[in-house]
Amino acid sequence: MAKMSKISEMRPSPIRKMFEMSIGMNNVVNFSLGEPNFVTPENIREAAVMKSGMKMSSIVPSTMGTLMSSGIIEGAKKLKGKNEIGKEEFADFLVGFADGIQKRGKCKLGDRTILDSVYPAAVASVAELSRDGASLVSVIRVAVTEAGKGVENTKNMTPVFGKAAVFTAKASGVADQGAIAGLYLLEGFQDFIDQ
Repeated sequence: MAKMSKISEMRPSPIRKMFEMSIGMNNVVNFSLGEPNFVTPENIREAAVMKSGMKMSSIVPSTMGTLMSSGIIEGAKKLKGKNEIGKEEFADFLVGFADGIQKRGKCKLGDRTILDSVYPAAVASVAELSRDGASLVSVIRVAVTEAGKGVENTKNMTPVFGKAAVFTAKASGVADQGAIAGLYLLEGFQDFIDQ
């Protein structure tokens, strides 16, 4: 209850005030959600994705941050020169994402890592492209489904890296946390795409 009272006491920000003033006006650039109503230059879009990967690498205090950021950076390279992300581009991003993790982590499928959820998702997304009626929504859905299966499969794998490799007996029957993180990332993409 104390938090709710503090929230109700907050004053609207200047940005909120500007937004409210613009309601009903014509020809106003809207920065409220997503990309503004003009095309952001390609070099800025590319830099934003690359920079997000680099920032993640610098602030996430574990191997997972390094692997995720490496995946994002490699995935971003696959989007170079693209103006929009459709089904093909998203599948390309996932392939790059998996490649980045594999290169940086020096891991392979079956090592019980994030790759065990992300790689099957990437393969499934590429396969979905050949299906009649494939869409961005169907590509992300099959990716999430296959990532979930990959997570389940890690329960029966012997860990090769990290703390799980030290505590192999405790890891048996438990899904790999890295694979779960990969699934969560894909579910986040799915939630955004489904909106």
